[in-house]
Amino acid sequence: MKNKAVLTGLLLVLLLTSCAGASDWSYKLPNDYEVWRINSKDIIVKYVGDKAVETEIPSFVKEFSYDDRYVCTRNIESIDENDIFSEEYYILDTGEQKLYGPYETQEEFKLAIEEMKISLVKWYRTSPDPNMMENSR
Repeated sequence: MKNKAVLTGLLLVLLLTSCAGASDWSYKLPNDYEVWRINSKDIIVKYVGDKAVETEIPSFVKEFSYDDRYVCTRNIESIDENDIFSEEYYILDTGEQKLYGPYETQEEFKLAIEEMKISLVKWYRTSPDPNMMENSR
């Protein structure tokens, strides 16, 4: 009986530890960039190609949109303090590896994308996993 309890406990620990990171994901973007959900508190846009590129959009990305060259995001400083009044916007030129922003208002952001002639078609939320939303169509 004691062995059964120990075995059950070990199986439970194994199941719980094997699920760590199960809800993490990545989403492919143009020019070797990806959106990464590292954990429940960090979602970033990161370069994953072979070049030495350090341009990335910091956490916490709430939404993103992209075309064949530009990635735009709506961020908050921390998911722990989900304050919609502290939102920031970024524009990443994936062709030039250049980051613009943060833009502190939606108006500043809209003006910037108009000046850069960026056409955003669809915004993706980072919760739930945007890959699941793509596959559900």
